[in-house]
Amino acid sequence: MLHRHIELYLHIIWSTWDRVPWIKEGIRPRLYGVVIAKAREHNCTLVVVGGVRDHVHVLVRAPPTLRPCDLIGALKGVSSRFAHAELGVVPTMSWSEGYALFSVDADRADELTTYIRDQPRHHDENTTLAARELPQ
Repeated sequence: MLHRHIELYLHIIWSTWDRVPWIKEGIRPRLYGVVIAKAREHNCTLVVVGGVRDHVHVLVRAPPTLRPCDLIGALKGVSSRFAHAELGVVPTMSWSEGYALFSVDADRADELTTYIRDQPRHHDENTTLAARELPQ
């Protein structure tokens, strides 16, 4: 009998173009909502979405058949379109072309989930961890 147990956790981070702080606190829940919906469309189990004014963190458990670059393109694309069409974000807003992608050990997923949920506090208190942020 063939048994498979795959836990593929992906930590994805992307930023606004030139790190412009357009992701206001009031729009984050709706913006993150479309990210969650799109991740689920790609058969991901969403663990958490968080971020601050100029970048977004996503932690998902992804199926092994999904190419991470396809997921990232879909998440950035849907959130950009939604921001312009539904949230009234200025037309010049865009995501940067790049992103960071990290694989995460299943044993560390809970710890990372807490870190992502606490993004505003970490940035306000300057307690971010370089290994968990978008490289400059």
